[in-house]
Amino acid sequence: MIRKDNIYGPKFRKLRVLHHISLVDAAKDITNKSTLAEWEKGKDNLSWCKVIELLFNIHIQPIEFLEDSVSSQLYEAIANIAVAYQNNDEKQLIRIFKENLQKYKDDKTKDYMFRTAIAANFYEDLTGHSMCPLVLKEKIILYFSNVIDNENFWCYEDIFYFELITQLLDAKHLYETVK
Repeated sequence: MIRKDNIYGPKFRKLRVLHHISLVDAAKDITNKSTLAEWEKGKDNLSWCKVIELLFNIHIQPIEFLEDSVSSQLYEAIANIAVAYQNNDEKQLIRIFKENLQKYKDDKTKDYMFRTAIAANFYEDLTGHSMCPLVLKEKIILYFSNVIDNENFWCYEDIFYFELITQLLDAKHLYETVK
């Protein structure tokens, strides 16, 4: 499900209006007009599958829809990690890792879990040494197992995070995740 505090519904509305497509035509064979209207206002949730179908109804490719909004938010979240990695700054990667690990311990959000894992992944790539705790690896494996076991579709965010932490996973878990 897409979160209620998302930016997708309002963004979809802007694109739909820009293409002069009515609510009825956009919702056709996917959902009803009122559900679509509520989602566009950010007051309702829609499954990712329905969002993709809606995008096709307004002639927008999913990557076009996601690329700017999601990728810029995600890249901003890890910008300091990317800069430290590009500068070969091992000490800064360790600091970022520790900061995010503490934040993750405090509030257990997925974002901090992945920021911690990404910093560890980049550090390992840079140095050849692992600093990622086993418990964090297990949480990541569990996260992706739940995506697969619940037969959820991978969203852009899942793919983004997955590609940035693959070095932390052993071959068995990588295979199980992508099979």
